[in-house]
Amino acid sequence: MPFGMMNSGATLTRAVKKLLCGMDNVVDYIDDLLVHTETWEALGHRLGQGTISLQDENVEKVRNAPRPKTKKEVRAFLGLVGYYKEFVLNFAAISAPLSDLVRKGQLNTVNWSDSQEKAYNSLKFAVTSKPVLQLPDINKRFILRTDAFGRGLGAALMQESDGMLFPVAYASRKLTHREQKYSNEGVVVVVVVVVVVVVVVAAAAAAVVLVVVSAVAVL
Repeated sequence: MPFGMMNSGATLTRAVKKLLCGMDNVVDYIDDLLVHTETWEALGHRLGQGTISLQDENVEKVRNAPRPKTKKEVRAFLGLVGYYKEFVLNFAAISAPLSDLVRKGQLNTVNWSDSQEKAYNSLKFAVTSKPVLQLPDINKRFILRTDAFGRGLGAALMQESDGMLFPVAYASRKLTHREQKYSNEGVVVVVVVVVVVVVVVAAAAAAVVLVVVSAVAVL
């Protein structure tokens, strides 16, 4: 159909609608097509229906990850599971025995004990169980739960939906040697700082989702 003719637009629209008939996830507007889906994947995450989860192929990488034998392999494993640490409650506490193996001065060939074996299996289970986080709703109240344990601290940001609490994000980290000497009140202050980071990350995620939804609505 050549440009400029009186019926060009209408003829093109009719032809495109016939071609797209039966395709529920494709919408045409003149010479533009909008392809939409209930879920989409980006940067190793799957978003849809108000939740965010892990991409299956990355879960399989963790499931098939071999037991580390050297410091380099421990770092690689921690990097693999650490990418999803916001999905794992108290990630820092669970991974501490493995983190100890990659400290400066440690031998390249690791000394694998029961504590490392437990941490390795726990992290693999936490990620391969396919945890799901609720996308934050800025119109609902947030509930914060904090915890301080031995050498680390953790925080969980949650929201209520249908009478149940769902996690929005987790955050945790090890206490430094100096922080381990703090009083209980001092540790609480450190926890509050971690919590602020969790809130900022969740707010940023909500903003990204709103921008994407708004862009789709405009199209």
